[in-house]
Amino acid sequence: LDETFQVQTTQPEADEISIDITFPAGLVRFEDDGAKRDRSVIVEAEYSLTGRDDWSVGVLGKVFALRTVALAAPPSARVYREAQGESYTVQRQRIDRVVMDRYSGVLTVLRGRTVETAVTAGTNYGFEPSDPVPPPTSGFTGRPMALPAHQMGIAQVLRSSGETVVSDSLITDERGPNATDPEFGPADFVPGESVPPGRSLDIGSGTLTFAGVRTVARKASAIRRSLRFTPPQRGQYDVRLRRTTPEAAPGGRIVDQVVWTALRSITQRNPVKMGGLALTALRIKRTDQLEGQIEAINGVVESILPEWNGTDWIPEPTQNPAAIYREVLQGPANARGLADSRTDLASLQDWHEKNTGQRFAYNQAVDFPATVLETLAEVAAAGRAAPTLRDGKWGVVVDEPQSVPVQHFTPRNTWGFSGDKTYLKLPHGFRVRFVNELEGWRQDERIVYDDGFGPANASEFEALELPGVTDPELVWRHARFHIGQARLRPETWTFLTDLEAIVCTRGDLVLLTHDVILVGLAAGRIKSVAVDGGGNATELVLDEAAPMEAGKSYGLSIRRPGDNALTAAVDTTPGEQTRVTLTTPIPAAQAPSAGDLFGFGETGRETLEVLIKAIEPGDGLTFRITAIPAAPAVHRADVLPLAFLPADVNTGGDRIVKANHGLADGDLVSVTSQGTVPGGLPANPRSFVPGDVDPATDRIAMAGHGLANGQVVLFTTDGRQPGGLRPGRKYFVVEATAGDVRVSAAKDGTPVDLADGGSGTHALETSFVVTGATAGDFQLAATPSAPAVDLIDGGTGDHTATRLIPPFDSRMTLPAGIAAPAVGQVLSDGSVLERQPDGSYTSRILATLLSVVRLREDLASIECQFRVSGTDVPHGRCPAVPAGAREVSIAPVEDGETYDFRLRYVALDGTPGPWGPTVTHTVLGKSAPPADVTGFSAQQNGPVVTFSWNQVPDLDLQGYEIRFGPRGIAWEDADPLTQVTRGTRITTASVPPGTFYFHIRAKDNAKPGTPEGGNFSASSSVVALTVTSALDIIEQREQHPAWPGTLTGFLRNPLTGDLNPESNALASADAAQHVFDSYVWDPVAAGSYEAPEIALGFVDQVRAWADVRSVLGPGETGLAVPAVDLDAHSGGGYDGFEPWTIGELEARFFKFRVGFDFTAGLVVLKGFKPTVDLLENEVRGTVAVGLGGQTIVFPERFHNKPQVIADAEAAVGALRFARKSNVAASGFDVTVVDSANIDVGGTVTYSARGV
Repeated sequence: LDETFQVQTTQPEADEISIDITFPAGLVRFEDDGAKRDRSVIVEAEYSLTGRDDWSVGVLGKVFALRTVALAAPPSARVYREAQGESYTVQRQRIDRVVMDRYSGVLTVLRGRTVETAVTAGTNYGFEPSDPVPPPTSGFTGRPMALPAHQMGIAQVLRSSGETVVSDSLITDERGPNATDPEFGPADFVPGESVPPGRSLDIGSGTLTFAGVRTVARKASAIRRSLRFTPPQRGQYDVRLRRTTPEAAPGGRIVDQVVWTALRSITQRNPVKMGGLALTALRIKRTDQLEGQIEAINGVVESILPEWNGTDWIPEPTQNPAAIYREVLQGPANARGLADSRTDLASLQDWHEKNTGQRFAYNQAVDFPATVLETLAEVAAAGRAAPTLRDGKWGVVVDEPQSVPVQHFTPRNTWGFSGDKTYLKLPHGFRVRFVNELEGWRQDERIVYDDGFGPANASEFEALELPGVTDPELVWRHARFHIGQARLRPETWTFLTDLEAIVCTRGDLVLLTHDVILVGLAAGRIKSVAVDGGGNATELVLDEAAPMEAGKSYGLSIRRPGDNALTAAVDTTPGEQTRVTLTTPIPAAQAPSAGDLFGFGETGRETLEVLIKAIEPGDGLTFRITAIPAAPAVHRADVLPLAFLPADVNTGGDRIVKANHGLADGDLVSVTSQGTVPGGLPANPRSFVPGDVDPATDRIAMAGHGLANGQVVLFTTDGRQPGGLRPGRKYFVVEATAGDVRVSAAKDGTPVDLADGGSGTHALETSFVVTGATAGDFQLAATPSAPAVDLIDGGTGDHTATRLIPPFDSRMTLPAGIAAPAVGQVLSDGSVLERQPDGSYTSRILATLLSVVRLREDLASIECQFRVSGTDVPHGRCPAVPAGAREVSIAPVEDGETYDFRLRYVALDGTPGPWGPTVTHTVLGKSAPPADVTGFSAQQNGPVVTFSWNQVPDLDLQGYEIRFGPRGIAWEDADPLTQVTRGTRITTASVPPGTFYFHIRAKDNAKPGTPEGGNFSASSSVVALTVTSALDIIEQREQHPAWPGTLTGFLRNPLTGDLNPESNALASADAAQHVFDSYVWDPVAAGSYEAPEIALGFVDQVRAWADVRSVLGPGETGLAVPAVDLDAHSGGGYDGFEPWTIGELEARFFKFRVGFDFTAGLVVLKGFKPTVDLLENEVRGTVAVGLGGQTIVFPERFHNKPQVIADAEAAVGALRFARKSNVAASGFDVTVVDSANIDVGGTVTYSARGV
């Protein structure tokens, strides 16, 4: 080559041009002394499309005007949806790079890698700043693409979701070092915002130069140099070269001859015919050591696959397991790739969004033989899913938290139940070998510890493989998830069912109630539902007995159409009940129906949530279902430890303030500190030594421990554990006192039997329950039902809240042991007296037991102990009664004394059950009055009144007494109607016509300490009745106020018309005080009033009585009982008065008298009305009446004209009518006519009623 261009032409369709130049004799400059020195030669190279004469940049430079570079679309936002249905839009960003070819000046945009970035408050990307932010990368970590060969960086541009304009603030000038290079100056090619603004940028004008290929050497042997161009487009090019350094004269001390030895045309074609593959091109400089083939090569690659952006699948670099799973199903590597119609894209899209939220990724070079299904399973596992074929479409089932069960299985809709439980000895941690993407993709190992273990005390490990997981944080999370599964999902169950299985598929959440695994206490169907006036369900009748124990709460889980998890609390009724009362009525809209399935158990333990692991079809439309515990806490096992500072503790609100803390209500956390924990939290962990363990009481001494009953603690040790405890296991605190605790493996369970204190130093790590969690803070409580811990201060040093895996809860409800009898009603009054052989009664206590539908078959009897309350004398024993008895009698007891008693069951083998609660009762016995009478009624039947009532329960009873008087009269003022009677029904004719109040009370036998004659009931049962007479009242004469009869011992009060007792003497001749009701100075001993004679005009059967109205005088005490007498005759003269109440007799003349004993009480006689009435008579008869009519004579003459009814018998085919006339006391006339009123004769039936 010389200083004149030499031109050669490439082959057509050249994508690259390669030029070789050779210095055949070397390149060197010799000094006079023969020493070699550097020699430099520059060769200028340019190219142009053949025939265009438009040469590339050369030594003289090429001028470019301002150019506008259009940028590709910004990255689209990604929609993230949580399982609860909440949606978020996540911002995405990348850095694009504008570069310039140093030979041609062509500008190119290199698009950077897209990354997720957290959204900051105030940025509008589809949700409010107050909404919780999902957990993508917390800061921007994107990098621009590396500079290719022969390219110079001009600008970097930050691109973001939602971008509309590329502003200067997003542009970074990258010309820095190049601005001083010979290619261009500082004012050349300045990048900036485009005019007008848009998704582009302007590159300013400038001059670009290319000085050529400069070779510097001090070598006297051949030297080869190569130069490679990438033209802007494929084509045939003219290439020209020349020296710009003058050639040295031949034979001198400078050797610099250069020869153009090669021109190569490179056309880029894919040597691999299969598409969809990432290829790597290698250029290797040949050396003496190069021979054979390359054995190994490393590289970092990323799949470009369809990526779900929330609305569509867009090809982008991705590590999302969902995108890779789809590629395995449909990509070119699958010889039988599936169409979209065979792929469950909806499940993949949902899974893709979940993976994005959890930042799950799969990175694996699959360079080993594997089936499609094996590869699918491996990819799915990286996103906590598994392949599934549903409705002929391949998709995934994701292991995720679920809240809505789709079915409820019980022994009523399943059979053939069996189960397996794996009893693992869990290691202290997992050793996970993985390719670490943060360490240059080199092999690494991470140890993930179980709760309670760390580098200081862990000694047992197992290897865990996590194919495709390269992020150390994900390695920790997945390993913790596996630890959680081992602890919380140790069981697998299988059972058979029928078409009940069609509503659920693999991965679905269902409820399980079954006696084999002791989940729930009963299961069956509802027989009937009782509702209130509003249609709300109040009571259920079950077809399976629901066992209950006193002191516990119970509930039902009911499967309704469209609702598989209706829960309802029931009132506790000890025993086995088929009728249960709902504590709170179920609203009518949600009320269950007859036939609905139910599971019954203790509150919160009626059912167990399980996941369907597999469904296998069987014969006859049967299905075999395999299920595992849902254990939702598994999904919280991978929550990263939370670091916080004293300043993050809000003592005023007792809250720990930390944005995006990741904790949720119910999480179990342990708080530790490098300094001191926040005030209010106990020091953690709390150590103790073997001497603090008391095997006799199973207690651990720990002064000031601050633990609460029900709180969870984690046991660790650096020596040998105390007998009964296991390192790394969680226990519940039970029976905590101020100075010590007992622990149990189960909540409310039996304390651990501590055989000894072990050796070394032990510790209990205290845990707390997260409560009141928001997006930015949370509180801590000792137990789920306890109030938040009162945080006094923030402590000192750095703190850590570590989420623990909760203890395994099988939801088992152990069968009840021998329960104590449940006492219902306790009585000791007269209704439960005990009759002795001699007929007398003694007091006792009778305890009635609550109903038990189905009693345990192994119980023999009920024992009873009793003693006087408040004493420590030995208990007395009652005779044992059969276990099925409903009553227990406790005797002997004394009236008025208070006793304590208790009961227990005894089994057939003699094993006693626990004593029931002590019941205290005061004996009423025979001192109590009889019970009040109930059911009292009165009914008139003709001339008599019938009274009836219910038997009182009292045993030592004389009988019942009835009293009566005017409306409103009290028991004390009423007149006795009957003597004491033992029956519950009595009929009497002694009630005169009128409206009366009737009182009844029971009366017991006289006994010591009771009123003479016995106790009456405390209250009367009262009934009102108006008694009418079926007789015609012939005479009824009211004597008040004239009192025309004879007064004996009475004086008439002229002011009131009443009769007052007469005095033997006056207090003063002037006082006339005997006329006042309030004062009788010296009353006579007795008084009477005889009414004038009542004379009938005939002798007949009549009923006679007298109404007496009398009261005690004002301020007087005693009795106002009248004595009524009657003297009557038919005409032969009076023969003397006789005591009388009411009755029938035959007479014509009547005289009534009423008398009082004033020594029993001073009486005011306010009224006296003798009455005589006749019984109504009725005559019936049938007679034949001829033409012209007939006179019918009554067999017995009436006193007055009676009422007559007459009817004629109809003839064949014709009606007949009886026409009566001339009705008299002795008879009447009658004629029979037809419908034309013609006398035809016939048979007449008549009745006559009167007196």
